[in-house]
Amino acid sequence: MAEARSVVITGASRGLGFASAVRLYARGWHVVAAMRSPEAGLERLRAATGAAPGDPRLTAVQLDLVDAASVAGAGKAITPENSCPPCGRQGAGGS
Repeated sequence: MAEARSVVITGASRGLGFASAVRLYARGWHVVAAMRSPEAGLERLRAATGAAPGDPRLTAVQLDLVDAASVAGAGKAITPENSCPPCGRQGAGGS
């Protein structure tokens, strides 16, 4: 069986980022949901997708795009060991 494709989605706790995360998860992708409040956002994503706690295809990282330290921390948290994605989806902070 082929490995699941991976994607990092910023702003995954609501709006377009949330909808993208739900849709891609449903299509079999590994979703790294980047958001300011990962605990609350991950719970909403689990409820919307039916993902169980600990599902390796749905992970979250803390990210606030206006905070350089947060961006650096998220960059360090997304590694090949947790399916560093070959592509990304901008859901928040793009202007």
